[in-house]
Amino acid sequence: MPSHSATVRHFVGKENVLRINPTVPTGAVALDKIDIQTLYGLAGHVSRDASPAVHRRFCDHSAPVFAPYYSAREE
Repeated sequence: MPSHSATVRHFVGKENVLRINPTVPTGAVALDKIDIQTLYGLAGHVSRDASPAVHRRFCDHSAPVFAPYYSAREE
């Protein structure tokens, strides 16, 4: 059975997928004891690391002008 990532790559194309899967340091979080500030810090670090790849892949282009298949009818 293919992984979820493989299924997504199949449907939207490998070039349209960027998997960000950071490793959380052992002991950084616990199920029953979560420090929100620690999570914010970890998320900020991961987003700073991933930001260049996200911008290269998804933000450096403009969508083509939308042209409807059927034009609106005037009544």
